[in-house]
Amino acid sequence: MKKHQILFAGVLLLSSAAISHAELSQEAKDIIAEFNGARNSKTALGVTDGNPLAATSFMARSAYDAYALHPRVSAGPRTEDANWTFDISASGGSFESGRIDGYYASTQLELATRFNDSAALSVIVPLEYRNTEHTDTFIGGLDIGLPIVIVPDRGAGFSWVVTPSIMGTGVGVSVNLAQGGYMFGAGMSSSLAWRANALTLRMANQITYASGQPIAYDDEDAIRQNISQAILKNGFAADYALSKAVSLDGSVSYTNMLKDAYTDGYWTFELGASYYFNNDTGIRVAAQSDYADNFKSYGGTLQFFFSY
Repeated sequence: MKKHQILFAGVLLLSSAAISHAELSQEAKDIIAEFNGARNSKTALGVTDGNPLAATSFMARSAYDAYALHPRVSAGPRTEDANWTFDISASGGSFESGRIDGYYASTQLELATRFNDSAALSVIVPLEYRNTEHTDTFIGGLDIGLPIVIVPDRGAGFSWVVTPSIMGTGVGVSVNLAQGGYMFGAGMSSSLAWRANALTLRMANQITYASGQPIAYDDEDAIRQNISQAILKNGFAADYALSKAVSLDGSVSYTNMLKDAYTDGYWTFELGASYYFNNDTGIRVAAQSDYADNFKSYGGTLQFFFSY
């Protein structure tokens, strides 16, 4: 076993001992609790906050993709058909941060309906599993958005949709790391698009804030990981239709974590291709990567969507 893996295992063992009511002094418990709280901002091990795969970032990314970067809810006039939208995706990949590495898998379900030409309701359920040096982390949540059409899509020119949203709940838990927390939050997303024939250009922007509390085993051994994070995401995307059935897309986004975090800013690059079975049903595959000085990830996504 490598030296850093031995150190890593020793720290986890000591932390877990405290949580398991080992006979340690209060001073020792305080030191371990402070270490647990520092994981979010000083290491890549953070479950609830601090890195691109932690709960705050994962929930923000889910809303950003659905409401700003790759919106499925139409901005055009409402018709009698195709006013419900269903979207499900599965993603997976690997990541590395210094001497720490691991892999992740996630899925996201979106169900949306349009009320009229100007407003819709979208419900997103994102789930993530992450393995970091053989330790398991589980993250899940619920996000509810209200897409509002400011400038409707008329087939050419500009369209603009803004989406206020609330994070009904978000939870991140890792028994192995003795970490966990729940959070609530809100956000605002903007999707400004310009279309000319087969080309669509899009500017995506989002601001979110999440606040929460740790999940403690008891009052004495509470893990000091109170959650308070604001995240700003800005990006551009391009989509080109090669035919009625096939389109290619690419995007670049920058994420800025406005409060203390281990990875306080990172780039996301994505390349995708879509195949449409008809106007309302299709699949999309994409490759994506996050890049920062202290964090890198590489993965892919398979997405299926339809409207009815």
